[in-house]
Amino acid sequence: MKKSKLVLCLFIIIFAISVPGLAQEIEKEKEEKVFKLEEIVVTAPDVEGAPGRTVLITKEEIDLKNTQNAIKILDDIPGVYLRPAKRRGGQISMRGIGETKTVILLDDSILNDSFHQNVFWNIIPIETIERVEVIPGPFSALYGGRGGIGGTVKFITKMPEKEEFFVKGIYGSNRMMRGTASYGNKLSDKLSFYVCYDYMQTDGYVADYITKSAQDGTGDIPVTGWEKTTDSKGNPMYLIGDKGKNESWEWNILSKLRFDFSDTSRITLTFSPSQWNYGSWFAGLDDPDSYLTNAGTGEPVYSGNITFTDDGEQKNIDLGTATFLGGKSERNKRYRYTLAYETEFTRDINLKANIEYIDEKKRGINTEPLEGATSSGGPGKLHSFPFDRWQGRIESKALNIFGFNNLTVGADYMREDGGRENYTEMTDWRDESTKGEMSSKGWGTSSVYSLFVQDEMILMNDSLTLYFGGRLDYWKISDLMDWNEDGDIGINTYKDRDKTYFSPKGSVKYSPFESTTLRLSLAKAFTAPRLHDMLGGSSSANSMSLSSPYLKPEKATCWEAGVDQTIFDKILVRATYFENYLRDYKYKETWTESGIRYSVAKSGGKAKIRGVELGIRHQITSFISAYANMTYQNTEVTEDKQDPEKEGKWMTNVPQEMYNFGLLCENYAGFRGSVTGRYVGKAYGDSLNRDTKNHVYGSYDPYFTMDAKVGYEIRKGLEVSFAVDNLLDEDYYQGWRAPGREFFGEVVYKF
Repeated sequence: MKKSKLVLCLFIIIFAISVPGLAQEIEKEKEEKVFKLEEIVVTAPDVEGAPGRTVLITKEEIDLKNTQNAIKILDDIPGVYLRPAKRRGGQISMRGIGETKTVILLDDSILNDSFHQNVFWNIIPIETIERVEVIPGPFSALYGGRGGIGGTVKFITKMPEKEEFFVKGIYGSNRMMRGTASYGNKLSDKLSFYVCYDYMQTDGYVADYITKSAQDGTGDIPVTGWEKTTDSKGNPMYLIGDKGKNESWEWNILSKLRFDFSDTSRITLTFSPSQWNYGSWFAGLDDPDSYLTNAGTGEPVYSGNITFTDDGEQKNIDLGTATFLGGKSERNKRYRYTLAYETEFTRDINLKANIEYIDEKKRGINTEPLEGATSSGGPGKLHSFPFDRWQGRIESKALNIFGFNNLTVGADYMREDGGRENYTEMTDWRDESTKGEMSSKGWGTSSVYSLFVQDEMILMNDSLTLYFGGRLDYWKISDLMDWNEDGDIGINTYKDRDKTYFSPKGSVKYSPFESTTLRLSLAKAFTAPRLHDMLGGSSSANSMSLSSPYLKPEKATCWEAGVDQTIFDKILVRATYFENYLRDYKYKETWTESGIRYSVAKSGGKAKIRGVELGIRHQITSFISAYANMTYQNTEVTEDKQDPEKEGKWMTNVPQEMYNFGLLCENYAGFRGSVTGRYVGKAYGDSLNRDTKNHVYGSYDPYFTMDAKVGYEIRKGLEVSFAVDNLLDEDYYQGWRAPGREFFGEVVYKF
């Protein structure tokens, strides 16, 4: 609470420093250039042609901060909760809605993967990003169907119009090394190309700890080195080791070739392969660490029935040979092929169309050790998630109809085909080629066909803008099956299903004064189920995730109201109130039978989210700006027929309070940089909100972190910089342990 109040005070201070000198600014306006808000505030009031509250982030602001992966770009946006993650680069939620129900785009390519619908944030090359457009909530009719309840995040990549060369090298904590090189040029009046290669590797840090509960009584091996702790629900536990560092490496390429038929017509071919690996450079994970020491020999203990005395009571824990090998090694490959065409029929009528194929057949190869394995090898399991995806989109805009209408109509299509395959009894869990026979499989095809229309009407001398539109989404699941050799499950096939849903959208922006904009938006939204839930998941000796073939699509009704106020072209104040009402909300039902823990995804839940977002931005000088924002969210599960005890509880993975602030220096005598901070309140990982214990493995802690970066241009095109993440070395958990203080050095050369 003290940190929450501290950040709120900083928010007020930034507002306070904005007020003095306003009278002087009025006089100076006649004598010197006024720095217009639209030119200097990167979180600009509007993404062009988009309804509701929007955020635009430019390349300039991205470079001012220590942006090691694309998810960090979104860290300071009101309503966005970034959960640090050891895999994938992190996870976001926007206004309480997770990224699996949010459309994440690279240009017009959907980045959410086909199976889990999460994003591999590390494989988006930062250097290729020209700007980022964010629309919280489902108020735009242009995107949705598969995702869209949470909103839309669009990363727009560059295409140089003249020769451009860029190279960057980074070295940081945990032996993090990153190299980026790009080159683009316009070879002739007709032909342009751009290619960017990015590579990163890191030793990582210890994120996963091994905690065990103990039984009363004497065991076989007396040990020392354990540490008494609890789980997130307060139950007694003992910390006995960790699973080693979460090493990773990845590379990605973005290559684009464009041919201009004329000044108004062009075709672009994009090829973007990438690979992401979690685990050591060769195979498996970093060696685990046991904190236990044999009391007699002094040797580390990794298995056996250990015993120790706690507060005068004799305890014992039975450690299997794979207890310290609970982590997984993962490898993911992805190949993206895109062909896009755009043309202008007239100055006011244009057309865009694209078709894309994504090959993820080698995606999600995970290996897992089994009982009897050691860090050097032994039996294991392999899980694979092969997928491919076709998607297409056509969109046409007609501008200035009757002098005030801008109409957008279009259609999009997506077909995903794939599933999961589980193999057992690898002879060497570090070598995927030793996999045994397939033990289970789930497969299916998910298709979404959509029509959309959005009309932007600009009235009353540009002071009133109305948006009306909607999406008609048709979703179909076909060829759904699952098979498991365990028990009597056998082969199951399921009937094809489909669902049609219309999502109306409406929004109004009214500016009674040039410096004031009032906003009101209302929309419905639809998200098709993810195949991950319909097909179930992996099984083990003690757990099994079952298929949920009749899972329903999730739906939402959302609205927001807000105001944007500028003061003397230097200050922007924004306030937004929003509500989200969720229906057929997905939840997970679990139970134990014959010693096996079963889980299955189900539909039917209802929940509501209410929140307030406040923000201020002040351009203090021509090169220094300050900002602060806060988000308050209140969530509630309003209906759960399967487990009424969840009703009235807080939704999981949604913090109540979030605060951000920052000071940015764009360029002063060759120097530029930033100091930013954020506070995130308590979140729950347990649907019954029983995980109230903080600062233990498995908890979702409130935390406050600060980052800083300073760079200097030695000469034109050559810049060096130094950055620190988590400047205060905050120690906190978000399920697993978050990274501590990290240092980074960077060299950039470009022309």
